[in-house]
Amino acid sequence: MLSWKVKLLLRMKRPTSINSILPKVLENLGIKKGVEAHKSFVFWDKAVGKTIAKHSKPFSVKKGTLFVRVEGSVWANELSLMKKKIINKLNKMIGHESIKDIVFKI
Repeated sequence: MLSWKVKLLLRMKRPTSINSILPKVLENLGIKKGVEAHKSFVFWDKAVGKTIAKHSKPFSVKKGTLFVRVEGSVWANELSLMKKKIINKLNKMIGHESIKDIVFKI
């Protein structure tokens, strides 16, 4: 007859990596899209380059719209002209179409 310790060990599963369960947990909580969209904060500097990153910083994401604070109207205008390219770069880095629009705020 097996001891209770052996029975317990047999019932226990092997440890599971957080990478394998986190996406499902986030999806079950209904926050996966929001978390994915916030990856744009991490990728911003790489997507726009060092010079632009010095003058701009994302501060919010709501319903697929990324809000970015910029240093002035010149930067807001310049980045508005680059908006589609930036959105495409960010979505490529995130891995799917998470960002649909960018709003630049002074």
